[in-house]
Amino acid sequence: MTHQTLAPAPEKTVTLLDIVNAVLGGWKTIALVTTLIVLGALLFLLIGKPIYQVNAVIQIDQSSKGMSSQLAPIEAMLTGTLPSDGEIELIRSRSVVGRAVDKYHLEISTRAKRLFLIGGIAAAINKGAEKPVAPWLWMSSYGWGGESLKINVLSVPKSLLGETLILTTLKHGMFKLTDPDGKLLFEGEVGKRLSHKQFFIHVSQLRARPRTEFEVVASSRYDTVIDLQSDLEISELGRQSGVIQIVYNNSNSALAVGIVNSIVDEHARQNIARKAEEARKTLAFLTIYLPKSKDNLALTERALSNFQSQHGTVAIEQETKGLLDRTVMIESQLEQLKLERQDLRQRFSNFHPNIITLDNKILALKKSLSAEYDKMQTLPAIQRELLGLTREVSVSTEMYTYLMNRTQELRLMEAGTVGDIRIIDRAEKPFEPIFPIPSVVIAVATFLGLMLGTVIVVLRLSLRHGVKTAEDIETATGGVVYAVLPFAENQAKLPKNSNLLAKEEPKNVTVEALRNFVVNLHFTLVDTKKQSIAISGISPNAGKSFVSANLAYLLAQSGKRVLLVDTDMRKGYLAETFNAKKTPGLSELLASNETSTSFLNKVDKNLTLITSGLYPPNPVDLLMSPRFEMLMQAWEQDYDFIIMDTPPVLSVADATIIAEQVGSTFLVVRAEENSADDILAAARRFENINQPVHGYLLNGFIPDLLSAKGYGKYAYYGYGAYTDDK
Repeated sequence: MTHQTLAPAPEKTVTLLDIVNAVLGGWKTIALVTTLIVLGALLFLLIGKPIYQVNAVIQIDQSSKGMSSQLAPIEAMLTGTLPSDGEIELIRSRSVVGRAVDKYHLEISTRAKRLFLIGGIAAAINKGAEKPVAPWLWMSSYGWGGESLKINVLSVPKSLLGETLILTTLKHGMFKLTDPDGKLLFEGEVGKRLSHKQFFIHVSQLRARPRTEFEVVASSRYDTVIDLQSDLEISELGRQSGVIQIVYNNSNSALAVGIVNSIVDEHARQNIARKAEEARKTLAFLTIYLPKSKDNLALTERALSNFQSQHGTVAIEQETKGLLDRTVMIESQLEQLKLERQDLRQRFSNFHPNIITLDNKILALKKSLSAEYDKMQTLPAIQRELLGLTREVSVSTEMYTYLMNRTQELRLMEAGTVGDIRIIDRAEKPFEPIFPIPSVVIAVATFLGLMLGTVIVVLRLSLRHGVKTAEDIETATGGVVYAVLPFAENQAKLPKNSNLLAKEEPKNVTVEALRNFVVNLHFTLVDTKKQSIAISGISPNAGKSFVSANLAYLLAQSGKRVLLVDTDMRKGYLAETFNAKKTPGLSELLASNETSTSFLNKVDKNLTLITSGLYPPNPVDLLMSPRFEMLMQAWEQDYDFIIMDTPPVLSVADATIIAEQVGSTFLVVRAEENSADDILAAARRFENINQPVHGYLLNGFIPDLLSAKGYGKYAYYGYGAYTDDK
C-alpha cells in the first residue's frame, strides 16, 4: 500500500499560457457574451431613436454697417471681441430662440405609453402605420404603433409643471386628463379650446384607439428656452470670416429643420428691424446736420471765389498740391469720426468701447493734421491762404457728399429692406442620422462582447482553485494518480434506462482511460490481501458513482466476478444506472439476518449489484455493526473484486468506516473543482484511521489546447480507442 507525504498545498499561480488556454477553451462563453451584446445592439438599433443633425449658415455683411464698419478691426483689437461674437449671442438670445419654442410648442412633450421593451419593438415594427395598431396581449391602454397626439396649448398650475399627466382617449373624439395620482382633472373634446379652473388646453390632433394612454409633460417656457439654448451649437467658420453656422441635433429631423430655420428667420427679421430703428435715429441726426454742411460748403466756396477775384488766378505748386491732398484726406476722416462720435454719444456714454476707440482715432488724426499744419506755415502768405481756402472747400465737399450718400443708405434701411445678415444655407432634412450608425454600433458591440467575454473567462480562471492536472495532485499529496478520465460529454446523452457509458460506448476515450486503470489494478493489488476497493469522492459531484459503475462493468467484462455495492445509503443511485430495483438493498440487508443472496441483482454475466436500499436514519450505525464486517468477509470469498461506492468523504463519516473493511481506497477528484486543500483534507481523514488513500483518479479532465499537459501526456484523449471502426 502506498503511503503518502501530505504537505501544505502549494500556491497556484496563473501563467500567460494558462490565460491563453482559458480563452481558447472558453470560446463558447466568449461567443455567448458577444452574441448577447450584439443582439442587444440590434435591439437598440431597432427601438432606439436616431439622432439627426441639421445646420444653417448665415453671413454678417460688414459692408452694410455704415459708419461703424471701419471701427470693427480696431474694436476687436482693443476689446478682444469680434463682431461675430455679438451676433452669436444675439442668435442665442431668448427673444430669438423663444420664437421657435412658441412656434413648435416645445414646452409640451407627449408620447404614447408603451409596454417596456415589447412596446418599443412593436412601435418600431409598425412605424409609419396609417392607423393605430391593434393591441398585443389585450393590453389596450398601451400604444403599439400608429398613434399621434398634438397639443397646441397646455397651461397647468405651477405645482404640475414637469409632472407626467396622463391623457386617455375616449370614444367619439373625447379625452380625459388625469394627474400623476390618477385624479381626474377634466374631460374634453379634440379640436376645441378648453379651460377648467387653472387648466387651459387645446388638443388639435388625436389619433388612437379608445383607452389608449399618452404621457403629457408641460414645462415652463423659460426652462424650455434655456434647454434649447444649451442644445444649439453656434460658431464662426473661420476667424473674422463673418460666416456663422447653427447646428442642432434632434431625434425628429423635420422638427429640427423647422426649429433651425425659425431661429434663422427670426434673427434676420430682428436684425432688419434693429437696423431700421438705428437708421431712423441716425437719419434724424443727419437731417439736422445736413443743411449745416450744405451752408458751410456754400460759405467756403464764396470765400475761395472772393480770394480769386481779388488776387487773380494763382497756381498751386506740385509740392503744395501733395500737402493739400494729405490735409484734405485727414480732415475729411476727422470730420467723419467726429460726426460718428456725436451719433454714438446719443446712445452710449463716454466710457463705451466704441467711443473710446473713436477718441483714440481722433487723437491720432489730430496729431497727423498738426504736423501738416506745421509744414503749411513755411509757405508764402498767398500760397498759404489759397491752400487754406481750397482745403476748406475740398473738406466741405467731401463731408457733404458723404452725408448725402449716408442719408440715402439710411432711408433704405429705414424702409426695412436692408440688413447686415445674409442667409447662405437654410436647414434641410438629412437623409441619414448621425447616431446611431449601424455598422459602427455592431462593430463596437462585437468588440465589447469579445472583451467582456474574455474578461469573464480570465476572471473565472483566477477564481478557480481546483486542481487541473495529475501533477497538481501528485505535487500536493505525494500520492499516485492512477487514471486521468477525460470529461465524458456523451454521458448526458445516454438513455435513462441505460446510463452505463462503458456498455453503450465502449470506444469512448473515458472508457479507454478506465481500461488502463483496470490493467493497473491487476498489478497494483497483487500484494494486497483483499480484493475489495472503496471508491470515494471529495465532493458529491466528483463522479465516484460513475467511476464505480463503469469500473465494475469493465472488470466483469475481463472475466472477473465482480460485486458492486452502493454503500451511499443517503443519496445512492446506482440502481438507476443499471435500471434495477432500489429495494431491497444494503440498508435492509444490514438490518436483517438474512443471507445476501436475496438482495443480489444480476445485471451482467459476471457483475452483481447490491443497491443502497431505502435511506435509513442511521447509516453510520449500520456500517459499524458486526453484520457489515461479516458480509464483507463472505463477499471476499465469493467474488474476485468488490467495488464499494461510498458517500463523499468530506461530507459524512461513512467512507472512513467502509475504508477499514476494504483492501484499498481510491479517491476521485473532480478536475478544476476540487482544490488541493480539499484533497489534503480528504486524505487526512483516511490517514487518521491508518487507512491511507491508495491512489487518486482525476475525473472530468479537459485538456488545454496549447499545453503539452493537455494533449501529449494524455494522448488517448486525442486518439480515442485504438480499434477498427469497421
